[in-house]
This record gives sequence, structure tokens and C-alpha cells, in this order.
Amino acid sequence: MAMCSMAISIVSCAAKLGETPPWIKALKDNGIHSEWVEKLRRSCVSNLTSNIPWAGVLVHISNFHNPSLLPLMLANSVPIWYYWGQWSGKPLHSELKTVQQYCPTRKEVEVVIACPGQPATGSDENAVTPSTAPKPQVRSHQRQGETWQDFFKRQDARHAELEKNESLEKKQKRLDVNAPTATWLRPAGRERQLCMLG
Repeated sequence: MAMCSMAISIVSCAAKLGETPPWIKALKDNGIHSEWVEKLRRSCVSNLTSNIPWAGVLVHISNFHNPSLLPLMLANSVPIWYYWGQWSGKPLHSELKTVQQYCPTRKEVEVVIACPGQPATGSDENAVTPSTAPKPQVRSHQRQGETWQDFFKRQDARHAELEKNESLEKKQKRLDVNAPTATWLRPAGRERQLCMLG
């Protein structure tokens, strides 16, 4: 699904406003039924507006070799997180000018290392408190101002409690849903990857 959305966004960049997107013409020209193409056009897969909360992407700065994708993702409201690598005491830097503006300063990195979980501003006036933190999405179970570590700790406890109190029938249903994945083979010699760009 994500790969399809990405292909649509790449092809759609060249389209002029109001004209039929090139990907629709390409699918129809290659024999894809027009009703299927229309359903795809109306689905979330081809909706590149900011109305859709995109999952986002993690970009490892030292391994990222396709900087032309960044403006494309930003234009389509895809959240981007930049991973700068391990702190070695040297100033962080990127050759990509569009990325360099997001590079944390030495002081910000030192504050994070000294006080994990605290804001990296080095100043209390900009500190995020539960009342100033962004509101979590509805039904996310996250509490306002909660760190991700506390969230997952609380979720683990919640799931353990649910499993402890579930009926045999519900337990069997849960196990039946998860059972097929146990037999799936993972690609040999490859570790799990969050996303591969470039």
C-alpha cells in the first residue's frame, strides 16, 4: 500500500492541477479495468492530501542516498524523522541543505544525554508539560504528556491484565489470529528494517 502511494505521488508531481493524473492513464492504457482504477483513485492509497494521517518515515542521515524523495514526502504531508546516528562528541552535520536545518546543536544533544526524557531546549520556559503537550489521537490510549517509554510500559501491563482475565474462547480466538504468522518464513540473512529508501 505504501509503495503504491509512493509511486502515485512520484508520478503525480508532474501532473498539472485539474488534469487526469498520469498514473490513472498509465493503468488504463495497460488494461486495468476502469472501475478498479476509479476505486483506487477514491481510496486512501491515492489520497495525497494532509487529511490522511500518514505513518511517516525514519531517515538515517548517513545511509540516505536519495535526497530527491524528501521534498516529495514533505509536499505530500508525510512526517519525516531524521536519525543522526550515535553521538561521538563531534558536531552533527548533513550534506543535504534541506536536512541541515533540522540538525540538533551540540548543546541540545548534551542536554538530552544529561537528562533523558527532558526537552532538549536547555531552557525551562519551553519545557513540555502534560498541560502543554500535544493531545494524543483519540483511541490511541496515550496520555497527554506521557513519554513513549511510559506508554509502552503501561500498554504491556494493560495487555497482561486483559490476557489474564480473558475467557478461554477469547484466548483461543486471539491465538488463532496470530497462529498463521508463526509459520511465515523471514528472508534469510536480513534483519528487520523499518523502511528502505533510495
